[in-house]
Amino acid sequence: MRLVIQSQRTGLFLVPDFENQEARWERSLAKIGIGCLPDYDYTVQLLADYTVPDDLPMVIDLDRIGTDFDYDFHN
Repeated sequence: MRLVIQSQRTGLFLVPDFENQEARWERSLAKIGIGCLPDYDYTVQLLADYTVPDDLPMVIDLDRIGTDFDYDFHN
């Protein structure tokens, strides 16, 4: 499971900054590297600590993309 948090408002990705023990918003998915989140509990904690409703955050499991369980954003 490789989870990412993306703001639907800005398109930015919320990634952990392990050096500073915080999180930051990053524009490029290619730059997040180890920014993939390992589990749902950690992801929920980041959502609670670093997002606000105006961010319109969504959690995406990158392993679902291109599979039979892919997200359907067209509805």
